[in-house]
Amino acid sequence: MSMVANLDNMRAIFTKCNDKYFGGQLPEPSYELVHSYNICAYFHYSYDWFGSKFYDPIIRFTDYYDFTEKMFVDLMCHEMIHYYLAYFDIDRKVKHGKEFN
Repeated sequence: MSMVANLDNMRAIFTKCNDKYFGGQLPEPSYELVHSYNICAYFHYSYDWFGSKFYDPIIRFTDYYDFTEKMFVDLMCHEMIHYYLAYFDIDRKVKHGKEFN
């Protein structure tokens, strides 16, 4: 099955992954579509002026590609790991690399 990102399937896959892999711990974020060929998915959030209050989590997906369902789930889980680390204040600045995998 193929999937072009839209707000409905982003929400459905987030809920599925949140329940299955994160124990339903993550509050539902906002979702946005981007029209980019070089960014597949991206997690963004903000902190207050003092860096202590987390707010405005957003998961963005491109609608440029027709992903397989597995690719879509993998991308969502990847962005949700970023979300989890930021939300629980484990590592706000985690970079991609050996430590992330």
